[in-house]
Amino acid sequence: TWTILHDSGIADAVWGKVTWNSMEPGDSSLTVTAASSTDGLVFGPAQPVTNGDDLSVDDGQYLQVSVTFERAFTGETPVLYDLTILANRPPDCSTATPSIGTLWPPNHEFRGVEIMGVTDPDGDAVTISIHGIMQDEPVDTVGDGSFVPDGSGVGDPVAMLRAERAGPPWLPGDGRVYKVIFTATDIYGDSCQGNVFVGVPHDKGGPAAVNSAPPYYDSTAY
Repeated sequence: TWTILHDSGIADAVWGKVTWNSMEPGDSSLTVTAASSTDGLVFGPAQPVTNGDDLSVDDGQYLQVSVTFERAFTGETPVLYDLTILANRPPDCSTATPSIGTLWPPNHEFRGVEIMGVTDPDGDAVTISIHGIMQDEPVDTVGDGSFVPDGSGVGDPVAMLRAERAGPPWLPGDGRVYKVIFTATDIYGDSCQGNVFVGVPHDKGGPAAVNSAPPYYDSTAY
């Protein structure tokens, strides 16, 4: 057997994965278990580990990993080349904001809107992917110029939103609100989901657009 005690340096660390590279000739075997602890002294029950899968242990600053080696019936010995322990926390989408909060003028042109303010508690690089764009007005309705679709960029880091809103002067509306739904993923594959809102007021200098949803309409529809 071989055992290592790893100190993440993070109180209540969320343990990610244990990965390793090995050679197990014949019917030799290599078994890995892990147990976590908040103080490095008292550990929870050892849990079996599958190479590359998320750990099922409780959160804790310390992780004890044990490897058991069993020779093959014919005598060959399994070899452990390396073992990597990841303690990772997912990104935080709760403080996300749009790079543009209000679209004006309503000239029916697309404007690119980025997702700002997503943080990662471990300082990891984060990738943004748009996976939905909704709005509180029908995609093609009275007074919006008959341009479709009103949104694009699903699968990309930037949402493209059309600067328009419903309601001719004789039938004023309360403006349009876009809901941009996104996923933020760190370099280890952990992620969070969130959304930001972008408004198109009905009038210049007038009140901010009012989100009258539900219902929501798919901005990417034709």
